[in-house]
Amino acid sequence: MKYVVLEFDSDDEADSFSEALNAVGYVLSASEKSSMWKVYPRVKGIFRKPSQFCECAKPGEKSVRGAKWGWWIHRDCGKPKRGQWQHPRNLLDPIDLPARERAMYLGVVEGGKKYGTGGPGAPKGL
Repeated sequence: MKYVVLEFDSDDEADSFSEALNAVGYVLSASEKSSMWKVYPRVKGIFRKPSQFCECAKPGEKSVRGAKWGWWIHRDCGKPKRGQWQHPRNLLDPIDLPARERAMYLGVVEGGKKYGTGGPGAPKGL
């Protein structure tokens, strides 16, 4: 089994795609020889990534887990810090579902390298 992660330019596009897929239950796929067949994927997870980031001069270590999206955010301004690992919650899960009971887990780093990341095991390109 594989998962395919799709990215949309807007929340509305992502929501419309997910709703249509759930309503119809399949998508059409085509081969190079123009034969078409139905594929029956299931929407297993919907995650949101940050698009605005903390611009505070010295954010320090004051991070809290945001309830709405599941991001680690700066306690003072309410925005995620640049270059910080995020483990957003699956928006299909109930908001109060304990982490150990979640079926999907996603880890992403977004926003570039402003406050510095790195060290052993850090992702390349930050």
